[in-house]
Amino acid sequence: MSWFPTKNKNSKYMSSLLQLRRRQQSDTHLSNRNIHRARQYLVHKKVAKALGTQAPVIVQKAGNAVQIYLFALCYNEAFIIPHFLQHYSYVDKIFIYDNGSTDESLALLQKDTRCHITPFRSKFDDTINQYIKNNCWKKYRGICDYAIVCDIDEFLWFTPTMNVREMLQQHKTLNRSLDYCPIKGYNMVSITPITDDTLVKQVTHGVPDTMYSKHILFNVNTVREMNYSTGSHTFKIYTYARKRLIGPQLSLLHYKFIGGKKRLRQRYLDYRCRLSSSNKKRREGLHYLRNPDIEYNSLLSRCSKIL
Repeated sequence: MSWFPTKNKNSKYMSSLLQLRRRQQSDTHLSNRNIHRARQYLVHKKVAKALGTQAPVIVQKAGNAVQIYLFALCYNEAFIIPHFLQHYSYVDKIFIYDNGSTDESLALLQKDTRCHITPFRSKFDDTINQYIKNNCWKKYRGICDYAIVCDIDEFLWFTPTMNVREMLQQHKTLNRSLDYCPIKGYNMVSITPITDDTLVKQVTHGVPDTMYSKHILFNVNTVREMNYSTGSHTFKIYTYARKRLIGPQLSLLHYKFIGGKKRLRQRYLDYRCRLSSSNKKRREGLHYLRNPDIEYNSLLSRCSKIL
């Protein structure tokens, strides 16, 4: 007499085993979801503590003219702020989230009446930056048409004869509301000293870089979520409508490697000292621990004319 289970018993055994496995998977899923919610709550709490107060909502009636609001993170960007304000002269409002700048950044920004500054203090923490970029623009739905969410050293570029505002205005005049524009990123580099002239005229060489193909321009009224990853290098866009209207390709010029090696070394040192423990655990922002000269020389050897 065999002691193995019969066919009937075996099927019951397999059925109960499958049910147990499903319950375990369900419990694991619920556990993971609860962990994710707990992490999101902690990030939200950390952001609220860092920001303290939120930027005021500026009510502005929508008209025929396209309305563009820019949102940017800032920390000790006095070197590039004059060029930043000059380049983005076509935007209507600029909202700056300043993480405790100690140079002349705030004084330079306050000279421009378009700028509204929200100060906060934290270490260099990508989860806080990610939360700000994913949410700062949402309160301006119905107030503006488009948002540009960027860092101070990121310059959006269309063509030499037409800026981004003129392109968006053309579409609005034709009653076409773009959801977003695809972006091609470039790491710009220069060894010559920077003058007061327009930066895009001075620094015209760079290297294509997919890490900086950030989708930083989008319609605040048709986009539900951008879902930027840390650093905003990737995104997963959700719109209210299934059908999307995508605009022409733009260029995103990243002006980090300008102003000479001495400035770059000091900048890396500042960010190295400000790296948060959570960034280190996730191994994010660790490029600031490397020697900047190596990356600078590599870009110089590979660069070509972009503009």
